Amino acid sequence: MCIDIKNSKGNNMIELNKRNLFNTYKLFTDSGLNILVKEEDINWIVKNNSSWPNYIFNTNFEKNNISSRIGDMKGKIKSNKAPNYWVVAPNSKTENLEKHLQKEGFNAVTSWSCMGANYKDIKKDFDKPNDLIIETVSSREKLEDWSKVIGDCDVDGLDRLSYNEKVKFYIGYINEKIVGYSMMVLSNEVAGLYMIGVLPDYRNQGIGKAMTIKPILDAKNMGYTTSVLQATETGERIYRQIGFKEYSRYKIYKYEEN
Repeated sequence: MCIDIKNSKGNNMIELNKRNLFNTYKLFTDSGLNILVKEEDINWIVKNNSSWPNYIFNTNFEKNNISSRIGDMKGKIKSNKAPNYWVVAPNSKTENLEKHLQKEGFNAVTSWSCMGANYKDIKKDFDKPNDLIIETVSSREKLEDWSKVIGDCDVDGLDRLSYNEKVKFYIGYINEKIVGYSMMVLSNEVAGLYMIGVLPDYRNQGIGKAMTIKPILDAKNMGYTTSVLQATETGERIYRQIGFKEYSRYKIYKYEEN
């Protein structure tokens, strides 16, 4: 169940979540992993050396210009100058954006839970494999390991990204075999958690929780008090168990020509 987004605390958490997400997009493009295109009323990211992120986002169309601007973006999509996925963020500045997208042939394909947690609410005690070791990536060799399990992500770009002190990569090992991974981006007073995953053969053992909690504890030691993330349906249940709450949802639309 969503917390009332009219609540000032809820609105603040939503804004922190969005700013951290969009800042993470910018960091990926600054490192050469993708290409950011910015217009006055919209941004989008073109896939380059990483399959993520690859979205239209940060829409701020004027009320009397929404349909024509969506039409402009459809033209860019058809000519492969823009991705065909459109992120509608919570509290979108464009009035009735979802209704206009549907009218222009975009279909809702999924949604992400806009989640946040204060560290005093985090539950840290969960069962996990005794031989699980989680390391912060600190070498090119480890970064190559991280890149391989993520897939379709240029290690040179990740290497440039890793020099940013606000970005941390994590790998989980059992008996020297990679079993999980995650990433943390520090910005806007919060720690954003991204790309949390566990290899299929090692799921349902508490590893996903451990890969989430490790960066949270690191951020806490650096003075941060809040974490945010965008959860898929699969991960949402796990994050709730840890102590995250849903404040709203991101809606993802896709355009495909008939």
